[in-house]
Amino acid sequence: MASLGRLRSLFLPLRQNVAKSMLPAVWERPTLLPFLHRDMSSSSDFSGAGEKEPPPAPGTFGYLLAQSGLTEDALDSLIALKDFTGIEGLPPLELIEEMDPEGEKKAMRREIERLKQEEIDKTRVKTVDEFGRAYATGKRKESIARVWLYEGQGKFTINGKAFDNYFPDIANRVHMLEPFVQTSTLGAFDVRSTVKGGGTTGQSGAIRHGISKALQLFDPNLRPALKSAGMLTRDSRVVERKKPGKAKARKSYQWVKR
Repeated sequence: MASLGRLRSLFLPLRQNVAKSMLPAVWERPTLLPFLHRDMSSSSDFSGAGEKEPPPAPGTFGYLLAQSGLTEDALDSLIALKDFTGIEGLPPLELIEEMDPEGEKKAMRREIERLKQEEIDKTRVKTVDEFGRAYATGKRKESIARVWLYEGQGKFTINGKAFDNYFPDIANRVHMLEPFVQTSTLGAFDVRSTVKGGGTTGQSGAIRHGISKALQLFDPNLRPALKSAGMLTRDSRVVERKKPGKAKARKSYQWVKR
């Protein structure tokens, strides 16, 4: 038995060596991080699996990389972007980072709308009646104004009265003449208007709206100036209605304890 145990102890190492030589070699994917995390000033080679690598020394590139928390995929992406900088037709990295797909879509839609509006403006023509008058209707609050505009010396009548007599308040008169000031045509047109409903503020606003619409019908080239000032848009603001249990639309009654 002793001789058998001795033979077994002699042949066991030989069998293990043969088994190791018959196993297929397994190659692992080379990684970039072990080399970057090491001290770049060290001349020793990294042996790979089974060897515990010492931590990089403070102040080295490997130490800074370890503190940054970059992964291997992130490093591969950075290296790829650096390698693609010289390719013809590829935008610079700074331009790629500043690209905003949503912003580009909005800008494209705005450009399309601008081109459409330009085409519509080209089709606009002077619209007057047989007497050379441009007619338009203006509205504001509860007021409705009918305006006839034609070339003249600046004469202005409202419901058969001169506009300074119809509107004693100078603020209403200034508000009503704003379209002429915006288009630099003050005194170049005569205006005849009829207005009903509402108060002085609503009536002056309705006449202003009607004058703006009549001006763009008489001369389509005046439309951009009026449009940019917002004078062609009907002002939809009205007084808010009274609510039940309230003194006015929002105002509450005085609170009484008893």
